[in-house]
This record gives sequence, C-alpha cells and structure tokens, in this order.
Amino acid sequence: MNVLDLSGNQISIIKNTTFTRRLRHLKSLILTSNNIHTLQSDAFGNLTELTHLHLIGNQLEVIVDFVFHKNKKLRLLNLSYNPIRMIGLNAFNGLNGLIELDLRACQLIRLPARQFFPLNQLQILWLQQNRIWFINNDALVHLNNLDTLSLAHNQLNELNEAIFIDLIRLKSLYVF
Repeated sequence: MNVLDLSGNQISIIKNTTFTRRLRHLKSLILTSNNIHTLQSDAFGNLTELTHLHLIGNQLEVIVDFVFHKNKKLRLLNLSYNPIRMIGLNAFNGLNGLIELDLRACQLIRLPARQFFPLNQLQILWLQQNRIWFINNDALVHLNNLDTLSLAHNQLNELNEAIFIDLIRLKSLYVF
C-alpha cells in the first residue's frame, strides 16, 4: 500500500503504536478533517518510508518534540488549519529532507529562535493567516534552500532584515 486516506473520520489521538510496522512502506498518509488533538512523541515512528503527511483541519494545539524524528524521508508536511499555538523546538528534529512545510491558518503568535533549525532542505514555508506578531532574528536560521516564504495576513508591525540573512535562495516573499 502506498497511500492511506483516513480523512473525515473521528480519530482523536495518534499514539506511537497507532501505525504498526506492517505499514512501514506507506508513502502518503492523509488524516485530514478528523478530530486529532494529540500526537504522541514518535507517533509516526513505524512509518519510515513516509514522504507525504497531511494533518489538515484537525484540533492540534501543540506539536510535541520528536513527533516526526524517525520520518527522515518526509518531503511534505501539511499541518494547516489546526489551532496550533505551540511547536516544540525539537518538533521537526529528523526532518532534514523536508521540502515543504504548511502551517497556514493556525494560531501561531511568535516564531522563536531556531524554530525551523533542522529543516536545512526546506524550500517552501507557508505561515500565512496566523496571528504572528513577533519573529526572532534567528527563527529562520539555516534555511539556506528556502525559495518561498509566506508571512501574509499576520499581525506583524515590523520585520528586522536580520531575519532574512540566511535566506540566500529566497525568490518569493509574501507579507501582505
């Protein structure tokens, strides 16, 4: 099986035992429009071949540390339309090959230093439609491959140019 679509169900918790090793060859997992409010640390640990993960439109408020650390082949992570307020500083640990991260329409209010540090291959980062009012100067550090960044429709009053110092390949920046 390459794709598993469990959209529109009533799943509420993803434990580290939810997906067994029998699904280890799964490439794409779609968990859109469930009622997921909890992802345990290492929740997707048995899905080592996973390249696409869609968690759109759930009830996630916190992304805990090390939840994706065994998903080294993940290329697309879509967490949009969740009421996410907090992301652990090690939440994206292990996602060195991630290309696209979608955090649009969450409830993020700030981006702390090194929030996306391990994502050195990231090319597309969607952060629009949040409530971000503060971005630490080191929040986007080491995102040397970032090509597209959307910060539109947030509550930003100013942007320090130091935020963009490592974004040497940035071609598209959306702020309005």
